[in-house]
Amino acid sequence: MRASPGIEKLQFSFRLCRDLKYLDPGRHQFAVRSLNETGRRVGTWRKVTETMKESNLFDGIASFSALLDVSSQAAKGKRSKRDMVEFHVNLEHEILALECELRSEAYRPGRYRRTEVFDPKHRTVSAAPFRDRVVHYALHAVLGEIFERGFICDSYANRKGKSTHCAVRRNLKFRERFLCVLRCDIYRCFPAWCNCYRIRPVLLETFLERCFRGTCYRASKWVHIGQTKGRGKCSASTKPNLPTKDFWLYPLCRDFRHLLNS
Repeated sequence: MRASPGIEKLQFSFRLCRDLKYLDPGRHQFAVRSLNETGRRVGTWRKVTETMKESNLFDGIASFSALLDVSSQAAKGKRSKRDMVEFHVNLEHEILALECELRSEAYRPGRYRRTEVFDPKHRTVSAAPFRDRVVHYALHAVLGEIFERGFICDSYANRKGKSTHCAVRRNLKFRERFLCVLRCDIYRCFPAWCNCYRIRPVLLETFLERCFRGTCYRASKWVHIGQTKGRGKCSASTKPNLPTKDFWLYPLCRDFRHLLNS
């Protein structure tokens, strides 16, 4: 059954957040699940459409007045940028073009501008075009409060009252309480890994002592393969001389077997 226009517009807003990298895949899935749960609770798509019309979420994002208001916010700290100047020279025309693209679902994000930074370490910084920044601010102004309810306390990116200094202070508290930390944001390691070693990882592996159940790994969709024999790789004996451990794998792409065999 085809969803109503109001639901489709809201789904388009969520996809737009994902394409603009304003939402990571996990938060996008949370938004889609929340929308589906809302539809089930209300009972029919028509009732959901009436709710969307009353709240006017999409109109608050794609309207001319909303885009015009956030364009000044997006310009803060960007006054000397060429794309910002070009956008504001033809401000009304650019805002009208954005509104038409959003309402017709023809809007597509532009190409990011990448810059190499070497201080304090070598990394690649990506910057969105200014017209995309205007859409970012319009999305945040309307959907920010909705997604705020689903964030955990220790999420600090693009949130009011959650600055970098707050994250550092929170990290210091965790360091005083815990000795070990399981790093789960493995996908964020790829750019640094590729820059350093010129190799793209396709499979992750880890070993876990038998006294642990591996609940975090199961929740992160790691695959339990088996157990070690208790012999180190440099051991000359066939008898176990080390504690046995559980062997876990995490594929990073579907064709990892073909890539490893080749």
